[in-house]
Amino acid sequence: MTAQFQNDGLTGLFVAPSGGVVVGVPVVIGNLLVIPAATAAVGVDFVGYISGVFELDCDSADVIVAGDGLDWDTSTGTAQPISFTTATGDLIAFGVAVDASPSGAVVVLAKINVGVALVA
Repeated sequence: MTAQFQNDGLTGLFVAPSGGVVVGVPVVIGNLLVIPAATAAVGVDFVGYISGVFELDCDSADVIVAGDGLDWDTSTGTAQPISFTTATGDLIAFGVAVDASPSGAVVVLAKINVGVALVA
């Protein structure tokens, strides 16, 4: 069997989990951080971004340096520097900061990396 190109890997087709999804609000599906391209009710198919650079919420107390690895805190819906103190359900090492986010900042530019994250 030969490999057949399917798509560029920037997006995927998913089924909205419990609670549905809202366009632009990150959701964890398996070991992926998915950015929905559209709002969808639970059980409805939606397209979501799984790679690329996105402006994500972060905790204003965190100091994030360009190149820092990032975790996703599912309880607060924020990116945070890899801390090794993640809670159950958080996504470990989902991406990398592509710009600095100093103390007081509430967003970080993050590159989502496919296939390297793990759910705590």
